[in-house]
Amino acid sequence: MPDAGDLSIRPAVVADALAIAEVHVACWRETYAGMMPARVLAGLDVEARRHMWRRSIRHRRSDTFVCVRQGGGCIVGFAECGPVRAVPKDFDAEILAIYLLADVQGQGMGRALMRAMAAAMVARAKRSAALRVARDSPGARGFYEHLGGIEGGEGSHRVDDFNIVTTVYGWSDVSVLL
Repeated sequence: MPDAGDLSIRPAVVADALAIAEVHVACWRETYAGMMPARVLAGLDVEARRHMWRRSIRHRRSDTFVCVRQGGGCIVGFAECGPVRAVPKDFDAEILAIYLLADVQGQGMGRALMRAMAAAMVARAKRSAALRVARDSPGARGFYEHLGGIEGGEGSHRVDDFNIVTTVYGWSDVSVLL
């Protein structure tokens, strides 16, 4: 799988669930500070997310990849793609999550995670995919636009009692991400 210096991408295994959960919570706190109420971010539960990731990886309905720092194997990011859940049904697959800790962003690993997911979708005979991103996240939106994602409307995502407005980006042919 691709690497950038001391970082590489590999498929996740069940033993990665705790590290993915820790990165998931840390990334939400980095990414959504100022977009979500502090109480929502403070209430994120690593243990609940660990259980969620164990189930997801074990059941293999989706494909999960991790970005790993060499020389210790520390997970610093992850991505997941799978069946359509919250994007328009005219897409074959959904990019469910992609997060990298702030200190490893800008090194090509976001693109590498997207490439790994695109390969997994193609292997599952999925031609198109979409994702939802926080509307007020210009860096993430620019990343998806740079990768050829086409904006396709807005929606919302509920976290506790807070709704975050999201924008859908889609690719009619995920092979362009390869």
